[in-house]
Amino acid sequence: MKKLLLIFTFLLCLDYNHTLSQDLKIKWEDSKGRKFSINIVSGDFKWSSLKGDKINYNSSGKVKSVGNTNILYNYSGKVKSVGGVSIYYNNSGKVKSVGGVSVYYNNSGKVKSVGGTVY
Repeated sequence: MKKLLLIFTFLLCLDYNHTLSQDLKIKWEDSKGRKFSINIVSGDFKWSSLKGDKINYNSSGKVKSVGNTNILYNYSGKVKSVGGVSIYYNNSGKVKSVGGVSVYYNNSGKVKSVGGTVY
């Protein structure tokens, strides 16, 4: 099982621009030191590679793998999994969960709370 083979560290960074928007990212690292992050509101995905990692791209030009970590996308082009970590979205297109981290929104669509760990 990939989830058991990869050890992820959960880092949660909260940056708020109180007048315009929320900028919330969930960040994690695989057992080899590759770093991944996803912006909860926009779905923007970022990654880092290690020296010698081969980067593969899909036919749309999106990153398909970083080293031995595969990245899969859903029908709308958003990241749906990174290695053994699944990413789910709510009906508004905002991140609902990343691995074992759940994101809860209030009635106006702002992040109310976040809890759990990426595993």
